[in-house]
Amino acid sequence: MEKTVIKTFDCYSEPSTIGTRWKRWLNGFQLYADAKGHLINADTPVAVHQRRRALLLHFAGPDVQEIFATLPDTGEATDYQAAVDALNAYFVPQVNSAFARQTFHQLQQKEGETVLQFVTRLRKAARDCDFGADDDNQIRDAVLCKCNSDYVRRKLLEVGAELTLARTLEVADKCEKVEGQMAALSVKKTSELDVVNKITTSKGSKP
Repeated sequence: MEKTVIKTFDCYSEPSTIGTRWKRWLNGFQLYADAKGHLINADTPVAVHQRRRALLLHFAGPDVQEIFATLPDTGEATDYQAAVDALNAYFVPQVNSAFARQTFHQLQQKEGETVLQFVTRLRKAARDCDFGADDDNQIRDAVLCKCNSDYVRRKLLEVGAELTLARTLEVADKCEKVEGQMAALSVKKTSELDVVNKITTSKGSKP
């Protein structure tokens, strides 16, 4: 028997992140439903809409079901999208953009993390920050301020006013490759010096 990995949605813990957590949960459910063949579009039979709606409420759990029963404009039992819209209207406005921005600005590049990986984390954090059209600029500036490499930061600043997020990723990737090559050469040089020192010491210790 196939094991379902979708957990029920927790409506009551961490209220400051409930909107973000709901959107993440809903996205996971939709991927699951699509994978199971419950795809919906303008030509989808009513029975598929009804089954997908039922699955949504079933997997969301009893707490969501109780909330759903109190919501207006939830549509008929065959209206999946109306159910999604009603739940989004309830959960998503509770996204705390001020809290999300604080979280975004506290992110730091981790040890061993590439700039591309860092940007991926920044993109996820920026979703609930209401940056609007300024998303890419905020992420670019975060890289400039929080990246670990002074070499990368210097090269980014050298680009000047033409530094976009796309250009940031391009420059950072090249810099990281150079840093990796330099680190490899440094290790090789150190190893060769160790060998020379051992040989010299060995010769000097002979009577």
